[in-house]
Amino acid sequence: MTNLIKKLKYTKANIEELKNEFRNRGDQDADDFIESRAEPILLVPEASDEERTKNRNINWKFHDTCFHCGRGAKGAVMFHMVNGGGFMASKKDSLLFSLFGLGDMYLYCIGSTCAKKFTKEVLKPRGLDPKDYFWGEAYVADYEDDPDYLHIGDTAGYEGDYE
Repeated sequence: MTNLIKKLKYTKANIEELKNEFRNRGDQDADDFIESRAEPILLVPEASDEERTKNRNINWKFHDTCFHCGRGAKGAVMFHMVNGGGFMASKKDSLLFSLFGLGDMYLYCIGSTCAKKFTKEVLKPRGLDPKDYFWGEAYVADYEDDPDYLHIGDTAGYEGDYE
């Protein structure tokens, strides 16, 4: 087993084990099940309508809009939104969200300035690696190139019943 594989939290080999744990969860719902096994799921405050309106005159110059501050952004940094909105998940937990997360909302833009601020104020103080939480060219984690790594939405072909 290589060091790279040891870094993977879940692979397709874990599907049956996770399904069995989920079936035997007692009164724990899917969100509680995910939260009990996931890296911290972090709140990303959303820009208000007023902030988006205030920044409208400069936003047209950019490809995207930062979810957090409402300013224009290039779309170079993204985060995977879960739990119905406003929450960021770790890439390491992609399989959990693929199998059990009904609130998966895909990737959302966070401007590079807000990503740096979030890293400094939220991720680093908790000992979390920004490469586990952000998507983009500057945020590629080593394990993402591992053939056993499952990206969010990938269940390695498993189409079974989870209940």
